[in-house]
Amino acid sequence: GEFNKDETISLKLTARLWNSTLVEDYPNYEKVLIKSHGKLYLSEDIHDDRPKDNENSVATIAYSRITIKLEKKLPIWIYLISVLIGLVLLIISTIGFYMLGFFERKKFGDDKYLEENDKVKNTPY
Repeated sequence: GEFNKDETISLKLTARLWNSTLVEDYPNYEKVLIKSHGKLYLSEDIHDDRPKDNENSVATIAYSRITIKLEKKLPIWIYLISVLIGLVLLIISTIGFYMLGFFERKKFGDDKYLEENDKVKNTPY
């Protein structure tokens, strides 16, 4: 559209800053000062009486809501105890399955159903 000579025009700029990016880039700071600068460039055929009004700066303070805790290395005894507990559970479950007959294999010919089926086949009609 067209504008009048003494008309004031306002521009609204919107930017987004993700909190996770802020925390990753500046993990040791509670707040970060962000300076933004904007400048309006007009085409050469537009006469501008006040070119200094075409730029502006603004400061934003971003507060971090998330804090990153640095990972601590676990002591080796925790790994050893975890492995031992896992082995004990494996041994207990293996013994339990063995006692329930889980690992016993049926031998060919021990099935009662097969013996009864053979009797039916051998019966003359």
